Amino acid sequence: MAPFTKEDLEEAHSRLTRLAQIFELRLGGLSATDLDRRDGEAWSVRQIAFHLESSLYYAEAVGRLS
Repeated sequence: MAPFTKEDLEEAHSRLTRLAQIFELRLGGLSATDLDRRDGEAWSVRQIAFHLESSLYYAEAVGRLS
């Protein structure tokens, strides 16, 4: 198993922070209609966002990697 260096942790933190900012900007710019629009049986953007938010449980269960 390869070691997870301090630089790796800083890079992961930076990328995840930028990804969170992108999600916030993109989701914040959608109307309620856009958030709930579905293509057939596919999940709506709102459903995907709630699914991703609920998956934070797993990240919190793992804890800090440093």
